[in-house]
Amino acid sequence: MSIGLMSLVFKYRFPKRVEYEAIVYPFKRDKETKKILERSDTPEIRKLATTGSSCKAVLLALADHSNDDGKGAYPSVSTLELKTNLERPTVISAVLALQYHLFINFVGESPRETNNYDISPERLVKPFDQGGKASLPVKVNPVYRGGKASLPEPSITSPEPSSKDNEFAKIIKLYESNIEPITPLVATKLGYEFDSYYNEPDGPNWISWAIDIAVSNNARSFNYLKKCLSNRKKHGKSWKPIKTNGVKHESRKTDNPSSPEQDAASRALATEILAERAARQNASV
Repeated sequence: MSIGLMSLVFKYRFPKRVEYEAIVYPFKRDKETKKILERSDTPEIRKLATTGSSCKAVLLALADHSNDDGKGAYPSVSTLELKTNLERPTVISAVLALQYHLFINFVGESPRETNNYDISPERLVKPFDQGGKASLPVKVNPVYRGGKASLPEPSITSPEPSSKDNEFAKIIKLYESNIEPITPLVATKLGYEFDSYYNEPDGPNWISWAIDIAVSNNARSFNYLKKCLSNRKKHGKSWKPIKTNGVKHESRKTDNPSSPEQDAASRALATEILAERAARQNASV
């Protein structure tokens, strides 16, 4: 997993609609019934399109499998489906679009008989409309089985990460060490929260503060972190959640006395957490 690459992908802005060209072998259909008769032996170049959100999700999943230099990303299509929660045709379309726009380069078959891709960090620091396109349309076949795509190989040079990228990388490691394994979806959610509070006083440390509270209360979930961040935004750093033992509620001592509104918010949070835990316990029985 490359946290640096995942951070670059998360910050990259894809357009809503991503167009690309692909070499396909169309199916012959019956003119009346429209049923598929056979696959044509003559390839055609077609202009296709997919969504930018699909491209971003697939590229995040590929970065989750790559090295820091962008090499060695060879998850199966089924794995990409699972990690992105996208349908197989959508995953394949996104991979083809990423190849066409030079975000990834097909380099052959992996030892596990899956397609092996290199991610181009250089492409991730250029605006979408200034990154160039493949000299030839991408081939559809390499998405399903091994085969060399007609794409120029981009130069792989990792850009220097910014201080904000380094801070986010530390948050990712801290979250994975204390809360749960990082997935592309969780990384996206964390990145959104990180950006939302980054410009607040001591903003870069808000998520690590929330992680400390989650660990001390044994509430290791992203939703709990999000609630803690929201309450700190509303009530300030002195806000603390209420410890619960099932019956009594005892507030932690803080430097400043809490307001009635803060106490009510803390009780509501504690009630929600207890309900979530009870639901999980009932589901596991």
